[in-house]
Amino acid sequence: MGWEQKVDKCHDRLVVRVGGPGGPMIRWPDRGLGGAYTWSWADPVGETRDISPWVGDGDQIHLWATIIETGETGDHQCDMDTLYNGQRKQRWEFDGDEDHDISR
Repeated sequence: MGWEQKVDKCHDRLVVRVGGPGGPMIRWPDRGLGGAYTWSWADPVGETRDISPWVGDGDQIHLWATIIETGETGDHQCDMDTLYNGQRKQRWEFDGDEDHDISR
């Protein structure tokens, strides 16, 4: 299983990057309006996705996330979890920029 990201609520558009604002963006072609973002308001919530192709399987990772407010929802809150082998390691509840060093 390894590292995973679970999105519980996403208003507007979410970008998650490895290492910081200039790092590689975590994205999937079937999410985030065709992979332009990590997640968007139109994607399903409560879904968990593997992020190990971006972060590997190390003991600690650093993720940075931002919400891009577009006015599509009138709310730009994001709630999500970073998991390792199905166990929550970091809870995110934010509406701007946020970053975390996350240990397994």
